[in-house]
Amino acid sequence: MKKILNMMIGMLAMVATTACTTDLDEVQLNPSEVVPPVLTAPATIDLGAMASTLEFGYTPVDYGFSAAVSYSLMISTESLEAPVSIALTVSGDKLTAERFKINSALVDAGIEPAVETAVKLWLEAGIVNDKGTLIESTVFPSEQLDSEVIPYVWSVSGYLAADGETPTLATIDMKETAADSWLCEKAPIYGSFKFIYNHDEGTALGGTFAAVGEDFAVSASGSDIDITGIEDFVAGSLYNIRLNTSTNMASVSIPDICWSLIGVNGDWNKDVDMTEVVSGVWVSPITTMEGSFKIRYAAGWDDERGGVFTELGKAFEAVFKGANIELPAKSSYQIIYNANEDVITVIEAVPSSSQWRVIGEGVFGSSWDTDYFMTQSASGKWFIDNIYVDGSFKIRNDANWKDQDRGGDQDKFTDLGVPIKVAQGGSNIALYKNFYNIEYDPSAETITVTAGTGYVESDIVYPEQIGLTGNFSGYSWAPESSPVYDCNKQSGLSTGYISMSKPAAEDIQFKVTYLKDGSTTEYNWVSGAVNTTEGNDTTFDLGIGDNMTIGEGGYAFTIDLATSTAMFHKFEAVGLVGDATATGWPNDGDKTDQLMTFNPANGMYEYTGPFTSGEFKVRFDYGWDENLGGSLTDMVKGGNNIKMSEAGTYKCVLDMTKQPFTFTMTKQ
Repeated sequence: MKKILNMMIGMLAMVATTACTTDLDEVQLNPSEVVPPVLTAPATIDLGAMASTLEFGYTPVDYGFSAAVSYSLMISTESLEAPVSIALTVSGDKLTAERFKINSALVDAGIEPAVETAVKLWLEAGIVNDKGTLIESTVFPSEQLDSEVIPYVWSVSGYLAADGETPTLATIDMKETAADSWLCEKAPIYGSFKFIYNHDEGTALGGTFAAVGEDFAVSASGSDIDITGIEDFVAGSLYNIRLNTSTNMASVSIPDICWSLIGVNGDWNKDVDMTEVVSGVWVSPITTMEGSFKIRYAAGWDDERGGVFTELGKAFEAVFKGANIELPAKSSYQIIYNANEDVITVIEAVPSSSQWRVIGEGVFGSSWDTDYFMTQSASGKWFIDNIYVDGSFKIRNDANWKDQDRGGDQDKFTDLGVPIKVAQGGSNIALYKNFYNIEYDPSAETITVTAGTGYVESDIVYPEQIGLTGNFSGYSWAPESSPVYDCNKQSGLSTGYISMSKPAAEDIQFKVTYLKDGSTTEYNWVSGAVNTTEGNDTTFDLGIGDNMTIGEGGYAFTIDLATSTAMFHKFEAVGLVGDATATGWPNDGDKTDQLMTFNPANGMYEYTGPFTSGEFKVRFDYGWDENLGGSLTDMVKGGNNIKMSEAGTYKCVLDMTKQPFTFTMTKQ
């Protein structure tokens, strides 16, 4: 399982913390004993006239006990279906937020810029548990305040449209992507233009354009900006136009050309860009949609696709200049277009406590940071079709790692179409550079992987397991008793951890071994020679040289039989982290771990120290890319946090010299 902390960091950056937090998932409160927060705010909030950081007065919520509390500013109008929520930060006796974030949230929600709009303002306060999750039962609102808010906007105004072949005047609003940094993306340019503030032509900024991609100065006295003289200019071509209002500099650049959705919610003039996650595979952002849509290339109609939607989660043919794609109902969707196979998949992406999702490294090019929604069939099984995976994956419910993920149990992935047992907190499931259909059966607790539409057959079948055979950690060159690791049959890729101690008066030496085809007793032996050594990384070329030699210590390794290479990374540090330790849950790079000490006599890592109630994990090199969790008798890469059963001082021993890895805790 990818670490819980990866998802916590972004959330905690927005949390206004007033004291140490609880480690509970639910808190029992008597609402009559809670004193709600109080908000103080101006009667009129003219965002464009205010400082870059807005301050709001407040009286904190009082639960009757110390807790970590997050505050959100809620803004609502009669026209909004749901209030806008902006995370606030405690700064002394004030709550603060960046002006541009509030403004962008309001404009994105549909509140008109440059217009005074009546709004309701209030605070919502809630307790955040030790996993960074807001406990819904603890959320209390302040009383609502009546206020007026005036959002602001910069726009591009000029010849941005055409009547037939005749350029016409138009105005396109820009988006503030960071404080004072504005972008008008993929604007059609037919002639000259200027920048205006809050739709007021009297505020125009102009300047002298130099070249595509180069910054130029703008000012109130500047001339109309004209790019029509550049080489190969074609009227109506799309450009990205940028403006920085703090430096008064602008630029015009050529946007990346991509596939996009058109017709979203009846708007056939505005494209929603898709992202190429792997070569030829384009994925849209999750978008609330109803009605029909199509996809098109370079925001034009020369190359567009339609088709006949069949079923959620199932690929259907993308038809060149085909019919509009009709959606079944208003909902949140993610659209996947595989241009290699010319198929489109519509995935419903409605976050809920019951929807399973796929996440992992190399899943459509992501890195444990993006969930891909599965669809439930009539039989109750969950599936996602034609998903590209180059690495390993798990599935999880409601984007939640806490007791809501599934990984490999005692079975490992061997063949397509063969169900593998999964379990909560199980290990990652490895696949390699291909398109797969993934199906999860909750009743049987199995995952079945089959070939997707774009699946490419491999002519080479690699061994299912490889061993590291040598003279280290008490082993004696016996492959049948060597540490063994899973190997991907399609890719020849094997990854894992190992700890090696040095035999007396000898250097550590080893080879890669695996069973010969059809044999249970005869092994292939793969030698290696050092290619490079840089810092803690040693790379070997396999199939040449003799025994591989390496220093004692703990390693993360990657053995690639397809490319005949092996890389061993020696750990700089092996540490204990978590709220059960004195460290807590540190960020990547924080060197606060409770470090374990390598014992050269047996190749194990040891630590003696206090533990409190809570959870902990083992991580390597002060980062979260490499970590161990699961259970004390079966420590696995990326496994779940380990729960402490009893506080106290313990002597701990981590054994990575053999499989399964174990973590022994002896109370002192």
